[in-house]
Amino acid sequence: MLVRDLMSPDPLTIDGAATLGDALSLMRMYEIRELPVMVDDRLVGMLTDRDLRGALGPGVGDGDVSRMDELRMDDTVDRIMSEQVLAVMPDTDVIDALRLLLEHRFGALPVVDEDFAPVGVFSATDVLGWALAHLEENPAAN
Repeated sequence: MLVRDLMSPDPLTIDGAATLGDALSLMRMYEIRELPVMVDDRLVGMLTDRDLRGALGPGVGDGDVSRMDELRMDDTVDRIMSEQVLAVMPDTDVIDALRLLLEHRFGALPVVDEDFAPVGVFSATDVLGWALAHLEENPAAN
């Protein structure tokens, strides 16, 4: 099985110059935990809900603004994003991608084309969704 078979295609991305407030709004609106960060149409980093919690405070997780550092809402994404991005290609074997997720304790990996442009996101949620569907279709495998 290949990453392309399980990934979420056409990922939502954010510009590195966007604010943390913008990123938080996007993540809440689309119920996602990771955002590929772009600068000049190039993938330059990943922003996670964990990055936002570290910068803004524990209120990020539950939307409690009183427990967030509102002064940092105007900071830019490129100041707190993870710059060292591990990415996979659509034809990467799922087992290899899963090893990367586990080894680095990531929730997701960006999926890129040969120009390093994001074409999808491969997440633990994608794998769990596939596993649930597979187990429901094959109850004898339980």
